[in-house]
Formats: sequence, C-alpha cells, structure tokens
Amino acid sequence: MAFLRYLAVHASARNRGLGRHLLNDALQTVRADGWAHAGYPYLGLVFEVERPGEAETDAERTIRERRIGWYVRNGARLYPNVDLTTPPVSPDQPPVSYHLMFRAAVPKRMVGRTLRRMMVESVLVHGYGAAPDSRYVQRAMAG
Repeated sequence: MAFLRYLAVHASARNRGLGRHLLNDALQTVRADGWAHAGYPYLGLVFEVERPGEAETDAERTIRERRIGWYVRNGARLYPNVDLTTPPVSPDQPPVSYHLMFRAAVPKRMVGRTLRRMMVESVLVHGYGAAPDSRYVQRAMAG
C-alpha cells in the first residue's frame, strides 16, 4: 500500500471536485505502481488525520471533523481504535497522535490484524522511519 502524506486544495479552488480528482488520481497511481513493481495492484492509500478531540480550538476541531468527513464520503475508512502516535520529526518536537485512515484502491481488501499491521508499518516504519519493534508500532498494534 501507499502512504499518502498530504492532500490539499487551496481554499479558493475548493468545492469543484478537485480534491476527489486528486484522490482518485492517487489511487490510480497506486494500482499502476503495484502492477509495475509487484505484479499486482497495491491495496490502497493509508494516511493519518489529526484527531478532532485534541484540537486546541473549536474552529480547529470543526476543520478536523470536516476533513475526516470528506475522506469518509470519498470512500475512506476511519480506524479510531488504532492508537497511532508518530515519533518526533526532529529532536525538539514532541510525538504527535493521529487517527489512521485507509482508502482501498482495489475492490477486494484485507481485513483485521494483517491490514492493521500493513497500515501501521506503511506510516510509522516506511513513512517515519520508526523501528518495527518500536513503542510507536507496538502501541498502534495493541489496540
């Protein structure tokens, strides 16, 4: 699967279907890359979203809730029980907690612990460089 680091549409260009187009284009790329590199389509996109309950303001909470809602309306699934905490991106930064989401690129998808392990490893190990046996990976897999 692929780790989607960031997807955004400038505020002046929103509500025109551009975000959906970008997401669908990313999914097509994931399928094509899978065929090219592995001989089968990759499962989909895994990504993190900020937790609404940890927002510092009501306005920020609303933005986070809308973002999650947009991804759900566009076929993604939220995994709120995965305790995803990323390692610090630099020594002076704290770890950050996120929700994990997944958007399938192929109709048949894996479920359960295998899918969870693949999503967590895609984000934390391959995306952030955490060790597979790190506390971050163990914590996300424990839920």
